[in-house]
Amino acid sequence: MENQINFTETVIVQKIIDQNEDLQKLKFLSTNVDQSKQIDGFMGNIIFLTIEFESDNNEKIERKFVVKLMKPPSPHRTKIGSDFMFFNELFIYKIVIPTFIGKFGSKFKTIDKDLWCPRTFLTETGIFPQLGNLNETILVLENLAPNGYRLGHRINLSESELRLMCKAIAQYHACTYAMRINGDPDLDTLKNGITPLPFIKKDEKSMSEVAYSIAVERLFKYLDENPDEIDSEQFKDDLNVLRGKYYERPAELMERFLRDDEIYSVILHGDYNRNNVLFKYEKRGEEEVPIDLRFIDFQEVRYGTPAIDLSFFLFMNMEPKLMNSGLIMTLVKYYHECLMNSIAELLEVKISDPSLKNYEWVNFYAHFKQFGLYGAMVAVLFVPWMRCSEEELSEVVAEFERDMHSDKFRQLCITCGGKSVDERITTVMRHASKLGFMEMKEIKFAEEIVVPKLIASNVEFQNKKLIKASARSNSQIDGFMGTILFLDLEFETPDKKSELYKTVVKLMKPHSPMRDLVRADIQFINEIYIYRDVIPTFLEKFQDKFKTIDKQLWCAKIHLAEVDFFPQLSNEKETLLVLENLTPKNYRLGHRINLTSHELRLMAKAIAQYHACTYAMRVNQDPRLEKLISGVIPLGFERDDGKSLYDILYEIALERIFEYLDDAPEELDSEDFKRNVQSFRERYSKTPLKLMERFRRVDPTFSAILHGDYNRNNVLFRYETRDGRQIPVDLRMIDFQEVRYGSPAIDLAFFMFMNIHPTLLKTDLFMDTLKFYHSSLIEAMCELLECGPSDKKLDPYSWENFFTHFKQFAFYGVMVSIHFVPWMACPEEECEQMAKLFEQDMHSKEFKSLAMICGGKAVNQRMTENLRFASKMGFMEMIGKDD
Repeated sequence: MENQINFTETVIVQKIIDQNEDLQKLKFLSTNVDQSKQIDGFMGNIIFLTIEFESDNNEKIERKFVVKLMKPPSPHRTKIGSDFMFFNELFIYKIVIPTFIGKFGSKFKTIDKDLWCPRTFLTETGIFPQLGNLNETILVLENLAPNGYRLGHRINLSESELRLMCKAIAQYHACTYAMRINGDPDLDTLKNGITPLPFIKKDEKSMSEVAYSIAVERLFKYLDENPDEIDSEQFKDDLNVLRGKYYERPAELMERFLRDDEIYSVILHGDYNRNNVLFKYEKRGEEEVPIDLRFIDFQEVRYGTPAIDLSFFLFMNMEPKLMNSGLIMTLVKYYHECLMNSIAELLEVKISDPSLKNYEWVNFYAHFKQFGLYGAMVAVLFVPWMRCSEEELSEVVAEFERDMHSDKFRQLCITCGGKSVDERITTVMRHASKLGFMEMKEIKFAEEIVVPKLIASNVEFQNKKLIKASARSNSQIDGFMGTILFLDLEFETPDKKSELYKTVVKLMKPHSPMRDLVRADIQFINEIYIYRDVIPTFLEKFQDKFKTIDKQLWCAKIHLAEVDFFPQLSNEKETLLVLENLTPKNYRLGHRINLTSHELRLMAKAIAQYHACTYAMRVNQDPRLEKLISGVIPLGFERDDGKSLYDILYEIALERIFEYLDDAPEELDSEDFKRNVQSFRERYSKTPLKLMERFRRVDPTFSAILHGDYNRNNVLFRYETRDGRQIPVDLRMIDFQEVRYGSPAIDLAFFMFMNIHPTLLKTDLFMDTLKFYHSSLIEAMCELLECGPSDKKLDPYSWENFFTHFKQFAFYGVMVSIHFVPWMACPEEECEQMAKLFEQDMHSKEFKSLAMICGGKAVNQRMTENLRFASKMGFMEMIGKDD
């Protein structure tokens, strides 16, 4: 250390002066050097430097600096990867932050660029003979202590401090996102300048492997001795999976958190917790209130998920009573709010700008949930160090530097801080489980059970060597009826090339009262039936006759479709569906609710070709049709054993629309409309499922095997850019979630009333789409039956007969839209809250209250327009008649 102090006085002082013009104007007088004794700096050596200058008017000026150097060369320095850490830190100060400020500094309004770090006076890398013959780093920053900046409480931060940390890191992350949205090529330069910092080393056990193994051992040792701490089945399941999959090598779990995400990965602080921020406080009455902060110690810089920065300090520095109050989610939302405001500020756009859509709350939180466990795992490792006494910590650090593989170091880590530490890390993991960050049972199932099944069942995988399989979950609201996993398989081909294949795994959600209430067993078994039996039968019968029909129009490639008992998931019958992931081929969902005429026509044509297969088998009197039909398990709206899911949804939906019409009688703008609404209200306002059951009746000519849930949510479009516009050119159906055998109007009227904007109902778009469906249907039947459109066997399917049939069933689409439009036309935050309340208790007052108002007046008006159009088209006439 004495050598480094001498180096500071003889070399660094002059470098500081030489590289800062404002200091060159002053007369150098003297220096004073003091070594930091703080344990927090054990990764490097901290030196406090004071330089005294004299100004032109003979005024004495004192400047205080913090000098940060690497510890002298040693096996320990190499083992913990100091070189990478320190070089990356200098890269942030020297390149990244100046680049951010250079690109966006002129656009800062609410963002304070000084929020990120103290003033940087010197950043240098090189071989300095005075220090040795290895590459060393020099970092000199302004010492902010004279300005009132200091570390917060040793481990527990207040909500005010945590909020400041959320805002500061959100503004920092926003710079990466703004560069990405702008397509700035300099982002790749910044990203590539960061040396990767893995948790696992190939040639030896890394510091991380040793430390996390001890941390996990401590956690489970305490839980084994105190089983009452495991207070829910979910927590028990999550811990069992964590133990079974990662107890021996927890660093493998940490490695998973380092995976790149092309939308959300950012340049991180990397070690963002109380130890590495300085707060400035202001006295307000008896209380000290934090009003500002600065980042320090970019010690573990990475390019990766923002959850690495965010979840670390939330789990590490939030005391249990604040966790119990729900503060973690409050602050994650606050971070996101600050992030969106900052991106908008940097890009000079509104938050609603389409360029920010990827970063909206629902998308962000779906990403964050995949990585939120990172912070909990770091806390399990690091809380013992920061929660124990300072004497214990000194002993832990000394032994860590001497020999981190020693049994003494292990024993110190397992016992330091005692029971209070054990209780705290258990609380951290309990909250991670409660928030859904530990959902790994399905991931383990995918990686250990599904992968071998996939390889055994698909010839294209069998002549390749599996290198790695990695599963991750997807938490988007659209998938709330099931669990969606993304499973990526990396192969080595016979010619030694690397090949990545992406799949989507769909499972039923774990058993719960909700699973039974929504009849998930019927819905999921029917979906498997479509993929495993129906579509293969259609292809077997008609594939050689396809000319204009593209069989791929129906769905992604099917790799597995099974109904079986999987003890790794439960002791009940489960479903397993594995499809090709079409994201790499640029398939995606359309607009959240409103589709264009191009998208509507694609949907009409695809479903027409699908329905045509049922009709062609009927015309051919194919005996296998009856077998296919009988394989579809009926999915009624009413239940003999009590109220169903549909009872609740439709009763609330009708109460809402009729309440609105009572408050806005001017909406009933014609006698026919008024009469039709009155008839609808009298007959079905109290028993809406009686009406829904009528739509299930079978028609000997027009009933078909349906998709059943055919709307924007369940199709993926592929787009091409033409004349600067995104035009849909292809689609695939997904989520055959409510399969039925019945009227084609169930498929058609659903998406037409759901996804056509009310202003377009006043044009001819609805009827044009319907006629296009019918012409596509006849064209497809001609192809499958190898006949002309005037062939007599097609007479039952004429436009006149079809439209007469359609009118009897079209109101189905209006009914579904009345209950579903509020979900899809309200803000995504409201939709997320609806989904949460729905899963918690759909009978609750809270769910009903939100369902009655979500989306506001615009939703009420949209539902009314659907009713008005249905009345005008004669689709409501069937309401007053019996079948």
